[in-house]
Amino acid sequence: MPEMKVNDATFYYEIHGEGFPLVLVCGFTRDSSSWCSLKDLLSKHFKVLIFDNRGVGRTVDSADKLSVELMAKDTVDLAKALGMDKFHVLGHSMGGTIVQEIATSYPDSIEKLVISASSPKWRKAMLFGLKTSLVMVENNINIDDILNSRASWSFGESFLQDPEKMATWKKNATSNPYPQSVENQKRQFRVLETFDGRKKLSSIKAETLIFAGREDIITLLFESEFMLENIPNAELQILETGHALNVELPEVVANSMLEFLK
Repeated sequence: MPEMKVNDATFYYEIHGEGFPLVLVCGFTRDSSSWCSLKDLLSKHFKVLIFDNRGVGRTVDSADKLSVELMAKDTVDLAKALGMDKFHVLGHSMGGTIVQEIATSYPDSIEKLVISASSPKWRKAMLFGLKTSLVMVENNINIDDILNSRASWSFGESFLQDPEKMATWKKNATSNPYPQSVENQKRQFRVLETFDGRKKLSSIKAETLIFAGREDIITLLFESEFMLENIPNAELQILETGHALNVELPEVVANSMLEFLK
C-alpha cells in the first residue's frame, strides 16, 4: 500500500500515468476512490496524484482539529515529497476550498488551477444541511434514507432518474472498506465552516478554470460567478449536472480539463 509520512500524518496515495503532474484533491467525506472515472481519463495525459485527505480513507493522523491551511500544506508537501515541485491541481467541493488556499499561499507550486463545484465562503444554508446529515448518521437513521437525502443534494435530475446509476452509486457508498467515522466527518466539516477566502481571490495568479453545475444546490451558481469576477485570470464552464460533476459527467469534465491544461 503506497504511503508517505508528511506533516505528522501518514497519507495513502496513488500515482497513475506519466507526464506533467496533476493533483486531484477530494471533497468533504470523500476519499481517493471518488476519482475512479476521472483519474482513468486524465492519466492518459498526465501523471495523476490522488490521495486520501486527513480524516478519511486510509490516511492516518493525530485526530487534531483540521484547518484549510493545514490541508493545503499537506497537499503541497505530499506532492513535493513525491517529486512534484510544480503541478496542475483540481479541487472538488471542499477540495476546491483547499486548492484556493494553495493558490494564494503556495503560488509557485501551481501551474494551472481548476476549482470544481466550490465556493470562496460556504453558505449557512448549506452548512445547516450538512449538519443535519451528520445528525442523521449519529442517530443511526436508516442508511437508505441517508443516501437518498445525500443524493438529492449531490446529483442532477437525469442522474436521479436513472435507477441503474443510483443503484451503482448506493452500492459503492455502502461497500467502502474504509468508512469515515462521524468524528472525522465533524473534523472535516470544521474546514468548511471556518473558511472565508473571498478577500484572497484577487491574489490568485494561476490561470484558473471554474466548473459549476447548473443543477447544483450545494454550490449555487452565483458563488462560482463571484470567483470568476474576482480571480484575475479565470474562466467559468457551466455543466448540465448537479454537484458531483466528476461522477455524473466524467468525460465532459476530462475533455474540458484537457483543453484547458494543454
